[in-house]
Amino acid sequence: MYFFDRKTMYFVWYREDGQAKSVGSAQLTAVENVCRIEVSVTNCGRVEGEFPCYLLSGPVESLLGMIRLQKGKGTLSVRCDADKVGHAQVPYGKLTGIHIDLKGDGYLEQKWLPTGPCTEAQTKRAVAEVDEPERVIGDIMPYRRKENDTEWNIESQRGANSEREPEEKACRVQIPEERSSDQKAGEEKLGDRVPELVQLYADKWQQLCAIYPIVHPFGDARGYLSIEPRDFVVLQEQYQIMVQNSFLLHGFYNYRHLLLGRRRGERGMEYYLGVPGVLYEKERAAALFYGFEAFESAAVPAKDGDFGYYMKRVKI
Repeated sequence: MYFFDRKTMYFVWYREDGQAKSVGSAQLTAVENVCRIEVSVTNCGRVEGEFPCYLLSGPVESLLGMIRLQKGKGTLSVRCDADKVGHAQVPYGKLTGIHIDLKGDGYLEQKWLPTGPCTEAQTKRAVAEVDEPERVIGDIMPYRRKENDTEWNIESQRGANSEREPEEKACRVQIPEERSSDQKAGEEKLGDRVPELVQLYADKWQQLCAIYPIVHPFGDARGYLSIEPRDFVVLQEQYQIMVQNSFLLHGFYNYRHLLLGRRRGERGMEYYLGVPGVLYEKERAAALFYGFEAFESAAVPAKDGDFGYYMKRVKI
């Protein structure tokens, strides 16, 4: 039995001419014995017609259904038994990918590692846990940590406040009560912000978890970092130019935060940047124009007027 599991995967369009780009997403949710799969294809050129959508389980392909594309856009929604997914009746935990055959226009695909059943107790623990780094290097050093302002969290997050305490304790090191005059002078230059002491980690993601607030915007175990455009120095150079992205800045100035998260894919960890917004067709079109691949919210499936995040794959 899968008490709860949710994953969002972003399709890559592998074209016949050898080019590849992101063109949509698939959201898979398993609650107890029920599995729901929402496939959304967007920005797939002028491709039209009905195409087979397959679930992958290693070398096995299981037909999920036919997805109809009009002007490169289309959706497919399937609800089934979590232990019997697709025509081949593959267990949800053994799924490893989704493949859509566009015939002469290439194919869409995304793969991931299989997941096992998750119990209620495991789900609750996952909310509170922060992965321990492999090792700590160096001494404790001062670092200017951002305020942990999470007032923007959606209603479903309020119950997770007590669960986040272990994360805060795991990342935060107490400030010494006595400081030298040189330290105090430096603090005055920073205004009201007081430098905190954090550890240096060998793993970059763990270091970011020690600096930025960890939030749970979708009301489940997935933790994201709350960041701002000024923090884009943590991204690889080709993504730092997004600090000038008009759609991103519009979402940030409306809600005063952005998300940075990661999930394990077939080739290792994948990182995603989330811009807050409301799901409307006009806003979705703007998001696609500015390079954002999909919309994700706490509600499954998301409906017009739902609050959520427009997501884009990045590298750190």
